[in-house]
Amino acid sequence: MKKLLILTMAALAVLPALPAGAYVLEGPSWAVPSVLVYLNLTASQAGLGANLAKFPLTDGSASYNQVYANAEAIWSSYLKNLKINTVTGSNAQGVTMSSGLNEVGFSSTIQGYALGQYTLGLTLYYYNPSSNPNRMTQTSTAINPGWKWNSYRGNLTYPVMDLRRVALHESGHMIGLAHPDQNGQVVNAIMNSSISNTDSLTTDDISGGQHLYGTP
Repeated sequence: MKKLLILTMAALAVLPALPAGAYVLEGPSWAVPSVLVYLNLTASQAGLGANLAKFPLTDGSASYNQVYANAEAIWSSYLKNLKINTVTGSNAQGVTMSSGLNEVGFSSTIQGYALGQYTLGLTLYYYNPSSNPNRMTQTSTAINPGWKWNSYRGNLTYPVMDLRRVALHESGHMIGLAHPDQNGQVVNAIMNSSISNTDSLTTDDISGGQHLYGTP
């Protein structure tokens, strides 16, 4: 079974920081010590057309793959029982669920789902509801090529989106975290369903990850 998770631009609204609340879990998570993710952002960046940034990016990153790999490494540094490893992929289509691989890439669709105008990223994860409903088996993430992508810190500079904070968000889905703001919580978190000026993992995000995978 697959489940769809979406990060939106909230009709282009930037949300203010909110007081602390509590993280929310998706349900399934990984039962293995490490996960390998194929980064196809560089391989699929031709699909950005005029939205393609000039390299190096604002924060010095040499490629979109490097931005995403660094975000995965940040998550890994906070987790005891799960390490996210990355390799350079070659899928020019961005993501292909039938590959059986954990992939990230630029794509306007994923497994028949279209990314809407205000959808920045979309993650699908697979699990078996019959034999092992609590364990993820595969994830794929599509990043919307309809936006301009860079990597920077601080407030959002619309219309240029920050890939780093989107990567942190989508990687949170990949390890099993949900949107706290869509589950009755009021919290400043990278895992909220709409992008904001929050550009790094918050205490709430980290607490959720460590609830699942322990503290180093």
